[in-house]
Amino acid sequence: MGTIRQEIIDKLKEGYFTVKELSKILSLPEKEIIEHLKEISKGRVKIQVKNPVCKKCGFKFTNLKHFKKPSKCPSCKSTFISEPEFKI
Repeated sequence: MGTIRQEIIDKLKEGYFTVKELSKILSLPEKEIIEHLKEISKGRVKIQVKNPVCKKCGFKFTNLKHFKKPSKCPSCKSTFISEPEFKI
């Protein structure tokens, strides 16, 4: 096995994963996964994002600036939001 970042890259090549799923698979805290994703995205690797959606009103979040799930919907204020998913 290589570095943690390489393990994340290899996993994301298999398909879409949430930060929570990567955290469980790699036995790392979610905050650490988010930091690694930020660093990976600064390099030559292009991370594709399935943006989160409000499960109550259907609002689609775009231009996700962080790798975290939004806290609440700007449209209906619901906190029932899908997790963003990432892949390479």
